[in-house]
Amino acid sequence: MKKICILIVISQLAFPAFEKAFKLQSLKYQKGKWSGVVGAVYFNTDNWDSRLYLIEPGLKGEFRIQPYFLEGISIYSKVNWKINDSNSLSFRYSTQRKKEISEKWKPEMGLQLDIVF
Repeated sequence: MKKICILIVISQLAFPAFEKAFKLQSLKYQKGKWSGVVGAVYFNTDNWDSRLYLIEPGLKGEFRIQPYFLEGISIYSKVNWKINDSNSLSFRYSTQRKKEISEKWKPEMGLQLDIVF
């Protein structure tokens, strides 16, 4: 049985200080013991004082609340493999690039193995 959930949210805040501030697109997938999510965020704010926060998918027990400011793009992904009913392996990868600060991507990765004894 295939289960595909596509969540596409494109939003633009209507406040004058947050013009062109935030756009999000996300895709979720689940097949058998594998599941995952991939998404991208475009942000454009005036400075740190007009920053926005978004909760990205993280590993179990991890809270990934990211501040977005200036202009840039962020790409994130998470893959989960359910080994059996109580054990799983998860991997997440995200990268962000801000136009005003640098042209280099800033990657972050995480790996988690959940074992129940």
